[in-house]
Amino acid sequence: MSYFAMLPSLLCGTLLAAHDLRTRRVPRIWVAFGMVTQCAAFIIYGASHGRPWGFLAALGYAAFAALLQWLLSALRPGSLGFGDVTCAALVGQAVGWLGLMAFLSWWLLMGLIGLLWIGSWHVCSRLSRGTSSARTPSIRAPFVPVIVISGVCAVLLPGLLIF
Repeated sequence: MSYFAMLPSLLCGTLLAAHDLRTRRVPRIWVAFGMVTQCAAFIIYGASHGRPWGFLAALGYAAFAALLQWLLSALRPGSLGFGDVTCAALVGQAVGWLGLMAFLSWWLLMGLIGLLWIGSWHVCSRLSRGTSSARTPSIRAPFVPVIVISGVCAVLLPGLLIF
Protein backbone atom coordinates (compact mmCIF):
# COMPACT_ATOMS: atom_id res chain seq x y z
CA MET A 1 0.00 0.00 0.00
CA SER A 2 1.46 3.35 -1.04
CA TYR A 3 0.14 5.05 2.10
CA PHE A 4 2.88 3.41 4.15
CA ALA A 5 5.45 5.10 1.95
CA MET A 6 4.18 8.45 3.27
CA LEU A 7 4.80 7.66 6.94
CA PRO A 8 7.97 9.78 7.25
CA SER A 9 6.08 12.93 6.25
CA LEU A 10 3.14 12.03 8.50
CA LEU A 11 5.33 11.42 11.53
CA CYS A 12 7.58 14.42 10.97
CA GLY A 13 4.61 16.66 10.17
CA THR A 14 2.81 15.60 13.34
CA LEU A 15 5.92 16.37 15.41
CA LEU A 16 6.31 19.73 13.69
CA ALA A 17 2.66 20.64 14.29
CA ALA A 18 2.91 19.77 17.98
CA HIS A 19 6.19 21.68 18.32
CA ASP A 20 4.73 24.70 16.50
CA LEU A 21 1.71 24.74 18.81
CA ARG A 22 3.94 24.69 21.89
CA THR A 23 6.86 26.90 20.91
CA ARG A 24 5.80 28.68 17.69
CA ARG A 25 9.01 27.45 16.03
CA VAL A 26 9.58 24.98 13.20
CA PRO A 27 13.03 23.37 13.40
CA ARG A 28 14.38 23.26 9.86
CA ILE A 29 16.61 20.31 10.70
CA TRP A 30 13.46 18.28 11.44
CA VAL A 31 12.01 19.30 8.08
CA ALA A 32 15.25 18.38 6.30
CA PHE A 33 15.36 15.01 8.06
CA GLY A 34 11.72 14.37 7.18
CA MET A 35 12.25 15.24 3.53
CA VAL A 36 15.36 13.05 3.22
CA THR A 37 13.67 10.07 4.87
CA GLN A 38 10.54 10.64 2.79
CA CYS A 39 12.62 10.70 -0.39
CA ALA A 40 14.35 7.48 0.66
CA ALA A 41 11.00 5.84 1.36
CA PHE A 42 9.71 6.88 -2.07
CA ILE A 43 12.86 5.56 -3.77
CA ILE A 44 12.55 2.20 -2.02
CA TYR A 45 8.81 1.95 -2.66
CA GLY A 46 9.15 3.10 -6.25
CA ALA A 47 11.96 0.68 -7.03
CA SER A 48 9.99 -2.25 -5.64
CA HIS A 49 6.76 -1.28 -7.43
CA GLY A 50 8.00 -0.31 -10.89
CA ARG A 51 8.06 3.45 -10.32
CA PRO A 52 11.74 4.15 -9.68
CA TRP A 53 11.67 7.84 -10.69
CA GLY A 54 8.39 8.76 -9.01
CA PHE A 55 10.25 10.47 -6.19
CA LEU A 56 11.36 13.18 -8.64
CA ALA A 57 7.75 14.18 -9.25
CA ALA A 58 7.19 14.30 -5.49
CA LEU A 59 10.24 16.56 -5.12
CA GLY A 60 8.88 18.79 -7.87
CA TYR A 61 5.57 19.13 -6.04
CA ALA A 62 7.50 19.87 -2.83
CA ALA A 63 9.41 22.69 -4.52
CA PHE A 64 6.21 24.05 -6.06
CA ALA A 65 4.41 23.96 -2.69
CA ALA A 66 7.29 25.80 -1.01
CA LEU A 67 7.33 28.39 -3.79
CA LEU A 68 3.57 28.98 -3.54
CA GLN A 69 3.71 29.27 0.23
CA TRP A 70 6.67 31.65 0.00
CA LEU A 71 4.79 33.80 -2.52
CA LEU A 72 1.78 33.92 -0.19
CA SER A 73 4.01 34.98 2.68
CA ALA A 74 5.61 37.66 0.49
CA LEU A 75 2.19 39.11 -0.39
CA ARG A 76 1.50 39.87 3.24
CA PRO A 77 4.73 39.99 5.26
CA GLY A 78 4.43 38.58 8.74
CA SER A 79 1.43 36.41 7.96
CA LEU A 80 3.39 33.22 7.34
CA GLY A 81 6.86 32.36 8.53
CA PHE A 82 9.67 30.47 6.86
CA GLY A 83 8.75 27.44 8.98
CA ASP A 84 5.38 27.34 7.24
CA VAL A 85 7.15 27.41 3.88
CA THR A 86 9.47 24.53 4.76
CA CYS A 87 6.63 22.50 6.26
CA ALA A 88 4.64 23.02 3.06
CA ALA A 89 7.57 21.50 1.17
CA LEU A 90 7.55 18.44 3.45
CA VAL A 91 3.80 17.86 3.17
CA GLY A 92 3.81 18.79 -0.52
CA GLN A 93 6.33 16.04 -1.16
CA ALA A 94 4.02 13.42 0.33
CA VAL A 95 0.84 14.74 -1.28
CA GLY A 96 2.61 15.23 -4.60
CA TRP A 97 3.38 11.51 -4.69
CA LEU A 98 -0.32 10.94 -5.37
CA GLY A 99 -0.49 13.42 -8.25
CA LEU A 100 -2.02 16.69 -9.29
CA MET A 101 -5.58 16.13 -8.03
CA ALA A 102 -4.38 15.28 -4.53
CA PHE A 103 -2.09 18.32 -4.63
CA LEU A 104 -4.95 20.63 -5.66
CA SER A 105 -7.24 19.07 -3.05
CA TRP A 106 -4.58 19.72 -0.42
CA TRP A 107 -4.39 23.42 -1.30
CA LEU A 108 -8.17 23.75 -1.32
CA LEU A 109 -8.45 21.99 2.03
CA MET A 110 -5.62 24.11 3.42
CA GLY A 111 -7.58 27.24 2.56
CA LEU A 112 -10.87 25.98 4.01
CA ILE A 113 -9.39 24.47 7.16
CA GLY A 114 -7.10 27.48 7.54
CA LEU A 115 -10.00 29.92 7.55
CA LEU A 116 -11.81 27.89 10.20
CA TRP A 117 -8.60 27.46 12.22
CA ILE A 118 -7.64 31.14 12.20
CA GLY A 119 -11.18 32.25 13.05
CA SER A 120 -11.52 29.86 15.95
CA TRP A 121 -7.98 30.68 17.16
CA HIS A 122 -8.83 34.37 17.36
CA VAL A 123 -12.09 33.68 19.18
CA CYS A 124 -10.39 31.35 21.66
CA SER A 125 -7.50 33.76 22.26
CA ARG A 126 -9.91 36.58 23.02
CA LEU A 127 -11.97 34.41 25.35
CA SER A 128 -8.90 33.16 27.19
CA ARG A 129 -7.76 36.73 27.82
CA GLY A 130 -11.20 37.69 29.07
CA THR A 131 -11.75 40.53 26.64
CA SER A 132 -14.01 40.95 23.67
CA SER A 133 -12.68 44.26 22.41
CA ALA A 134 -11.99 44.38 18.70
CA ARG A 135 -9.00 46.66 19.31
CA THR A 136 -7.13 44.10 21.35
CA PRO A 137 -4.56 42.42 19.10
CA SER A 138 -4.94 38.69 19.06
CA ILE A 139 -2.14 36.17 18.99
CA ARG A 140 -1.24 34.87 15.54
CA ALA A 141 -2.44 31.35 14.91
CA PRO A 142 0.21 28.71 14.19
CA PHE A 143 -0.34 27.43 10.65
CA VAL A 144 1.76 24.23 10.57
CA PRO A 145 -1.10 22.16 12.08
CA VAL A 146 -3.35 23.34 9.24
CA ILE A 147 -0.77 22.35 6.62
CA VAL A 148 -0.37 18.88 8.12
CA ILE A 149 -4.07 18.21 8.79
CA SER A 150 -5.10 19.29 5.30
CA GLY A 151 -2.34 17.13 3.83
CA VAL A 152 -3.58 14.10 5.73
CA CYS A 153 -7.15 14.80 4.64
CA ALA A 154 -6.09 15.20 1.00
CA VAL A 155 -4.28 11.85 1.11
CA LEU A 156 -6.93 9.89 3.00
CA LEU A 157 -10.05 11.36 1.42
CA PRO A 158 -9.33 11.52 -2.34
CA GLY A 159 -12.95 10.99 -3.30
CA LEU A 160 -14.19 13.82 -1.08
CA LEU A 161 -13.43 16.58 -3.58
CA ILE A 162 -14.46 16.17 -7.17
CA PHE A 163 -12.87 18.43 -9.73
